[in-house]
This record gives sequence, structure tokens and C-alpha cells, in this order.
Amino acid sequence: MKVHLRRHSNRGFTIIELVIVVVIIALLATIVLISYNGIQGAARDKSVLSDLDALDGIETDYGLNNNASGKAWYSGSGADSSINFTPSAGNIIDAVVNSTDYCIRAYNPNSATYKTLATAAIKESTPGVCTTLSASLAAQTGAAPANTFTTLTWTQQSNPGTANWEAVASSADGTKLATAKSSGYIYTSTDSGATWTQRTGAGSSSSWENIVSSADGTKLVAQVYNGYIYTSTDSGATWTQRTGAGSRAWYSLASSSDGSKLVAGENSGYIYTSSDSGATWTAQTSAGSRAWYSLASSSDGSTLAVSTINGYIYTSTNYGVTWTQQTGSGSRNWRGIASSADGSKLVAGEATNGNIYTSTDYGVTWTAQTSAGTGFWYAITSSSDGTKLAAVKNGGYLYTSVDSGVTWVQQSLLFNSTSWNDIASSSDGSKLVGVYNSGYIYTGLWQ
Repeated sequence: MKVHLRRHSNRGFTIIELVIVVVIIALLATIVLISYNGIQGAARDKSVLSDLDALDGIETDYGLNNNASGKAWYSGSGADSSINFTPSAGNIIDAVVNSTDYCIRAYNPNSATYKTLATAAIKESTPGVCTTLSASLAAQTGAAPANTFTTLTWTQQSNPGTANWEAVASSADGTKLATAKSSGYIYTSTDSGATWTQRTGAGSSSSWENIVSSADGTKLVAQVYNGYIYTSTDSGATWTQRTGAGSRAWYSLASSSDGSKLVAGENSGYIYTSSDSGATWTAQTSAGSRAWYSLASSSDGSTLAVSTINGYIYTSTNYGVTWTQQTGSGSRNWRGIASSADGSKLVAGEATNGNIYTSTDYGVTWTAQTSAGTGFWYAITSSSDGTKLAAVKNGGYLYTSVDSGVTWVQQSLLFNSTSWNDIASSSDGSKLVGVYNSGYIYTGLWQ
């Protein structure tokens, strides 16, 4: 009799079977995670829209109760007591206003749809106004809520010493500065003017006339009177001589916020434009040959304004190809001119004991602002929204305005007889930097 013994297999899972099981588990986990993240992202989308609706009403009421000025406000997480609002956790709010309109943007880096400022959900007082009101500086940098502009303090920056400073430029956040001597080196600062570096790449004996900066402070353009234009793409460390426009008696200079669109004017010559950061230049002859003294540009470089000595102000809306003579304020001995980011608001000063003039319609009509008195206005700077202004006299005081030039305050501390050459500001107007003849560099901070 045969006995059959039943054998029990001790064989385990094969490697292939284990891999299959792991892959299946991983796929299931991924599906669950994606589903969960989608639900979480959608929930954050709803919180973004909820905050946006709530702040829309708050901003409207705030503007109505504060002479329609509204409030430029930003917070990553904290509350703002003045408007009694706290954003939902993780939501970022950016409210930017001008004298008549406001734009509110809300986003959350972890939401499904509204991840960045570029994809933010928006509320606007007028359809399309968000395309003209750029984001507040705070929203761009993650800084604290916007400055209140009640107290302006000044600091003498003695690190680069006393010199015949001719021109100054600032990045949008006011941390990166560049200055040029009338006969000497260019100096740069990355800490709002506390310390400075001498830049030898463009030479030491150049008679610098102007210097401008891109919004991020990396691209600089400098102009030599009776010489060439120089550009830098590394915050002034190295420089390239731009021979495309030749060696000329350069007098004025402006740049788009990204540094790609440049415009330069001659003393008794033509205006030249560049669309490739200064590599090549085109003479724009439609405005004729004149003594172009000061240039201003919108942030995208499309809308330009230029002042002339003993003549009119000219504007262009097509990157300088064609120009329009603006006769609204007459023919004057124009000096400095500045523009808002969208190019609609302009401010200009005249010499020979003249006034400051402002325009809110791209230079068509002008209003004489007499609260600062008459003087030899030498240079003017504007915040991106056109509300915060600063102007300097040659041989006089520095004046500031926080209401688009309607009223001006004389900043008399240290500056009673200073021959100012140039002034620049951060995009929100909270940080100022001024230079003058045979003296120091001064930085100002609104608090």
C-alpha cells in the first residue's frame, strides 16, 4: 500500500510579484494624494475668493471714508488693524490704489488656481484698471505693509566721501543704488546706500551725465557727456561701451523697468532709442533736433516724455517712433520730468524761477502747482503710481509731495543751500536718494 504524502510549498513571492504589488500601492497612494491635494487646492481657491470679496467691500468703504484714496495694503498672514481685516491662512492680498481707482489681488502659493501674483484672483473698481495698476512693492518683495508717509528722515552717506555727484538711480525696492560723478567713477550700493563700491569698469575720467536702473537693479545704463553710452548687466561690476549711437553730447536718459527699452537724448540733437538693452540704436527724427534735457519712461518703455530747454514737452506712445508736441503748458525752460509706471501721470519742473507742473492725461493738459513756490527745479522723481513725488532745486531746498503734486513740503534739514543735481526713489516712493554738487549722498526714508 502506497502512502501519498501531501507536500506543502514553502515558496514565497517572487521579486516580480513584489515589484508589482509595490507599484500598485504607489499608484493608489499617488491617486489618493493627488485627490487630496486637489481638494485642498480647491479649498484654498475658495478661501482666496472669499478674502477677495470681503476686502473688496472693505476697500470701497475705506476709500469712501478717506477722500477716495483707498489704501495700498499687503499681508502674507497678519492682520491690518486700520482696515480691520485678516486674510485666511496662507493667502496673500495686494491692494493698489490711485486717486480714483483700486485693484485688489488675492492668491495663495498652495491653491489650485490662484498660485501667484500673475494668476491672482482680482477685484477692481473699474474694469481693466488692474492692467494699469502694477503690484505694490510689498507684494513683489514680501515686505511689510505700505509706508504711511508721515515722517521723512534723512541720512548722510559718507562712505563714498564727498564728490561732485552728477546723477543717481534706484532699483524698485530702493536697496540697490547707483551714482555717477561728473568727472570720476560710478559707485553702487546694495544696502540702500550704507556702503558703496567704486566701479572701475567704465573708467575713471568720464564726465558722467546720467545713470538709470532696471527695476531689479541689475541692469544699469550710464551716459557720458561728449562721449559714449555704457551698459552693465551685473549691477555695475562690468561695463560695455555702446558705440551704436556714436559719441555725442548726451543729455538725457530713461529705461523701461526690465532694462531692455532705452531712450537717450542729445544736447541740441536727436532722440535715440534701443530695444535690445543698448546694443543697437535708432535715431528718432520725428520730434526734430533739439536740446533734450530730461526723459521719462513708462515701465514697459512704450510711453515716453521728454523736456526741452526753452521749448515744449514732447510725448510718444510708440516707443519713441513718433512724437507729439504738448502745448498745454506752453514753451518753457523745462528741466526735470518724471512719469508714473503707466505713463499717464507726468510731473515736470522749469528753470529760471518757474513752477512745477503736473499732468494726468499723458501730457495733454498741465496744471501749475504753486505750493512749492518758484525756483530753478533741477530734477524730479515719482513713485510708480504717480502720487509720491520729490523735486530738488539747484541751489535750494528739496521738496516732497504725497498727493500727486498738489501740495509740497519743504524738507529743510541740512538742505537750505544745497545745489542738488539729481534725485531718485523706490517704486512706492518710500525711499529717496539725492546727490548734489561737491557734497555727500543723502538717503531718505518715509515712516
